[in-house]
Amino acid sequence: STRRRWIAPAALLITLLAGQGCAKSCPDASTKRSMLAHGADLNAVDMAGSNAMYWAVFHQNWAAGALLVERGARWQDVTMADGQNLRHRVEAQLRSSPDNPALRALVRAMTATPAPKAGASAVAPMGRP
Repeated sequence: STRRRWIAPAALLITLLAGQGCAKSCPDASTKRSMLAHGADLNAVDMAGSNAMYWAVFHQNWAAGALLVERGARWQDVTMADGQNLRHRVEAQLRSSPDNPALRALVRAMTATPAPKAGASAVAPMGRP
């Protein structure tokens, strides 16, 4: 099944999209876009229950976060490890770094995202690192 096919690559997707621990070896934006264009599950979770959106914000990879949101990743129900709502975390970061263009792009993408439809499945609160 499609779901089974993406379970193993989910951790890789999360790592690559969020820039988690990859320093200089992180893929460029075109590689990330290619992964998404080929059907990568934006809402896949790792063993702790964290998705790529959680890790993008955790690692302050604002460009990856904006790309994920623009492509339809669920972020509305994501809770950070300290219990803070993802949106509040991003807005707090914007207040402290108002001139960061990638962070502003993420906020714009989040603002443009409609609220989930009633009855849509919610993303469980994310795991703790």
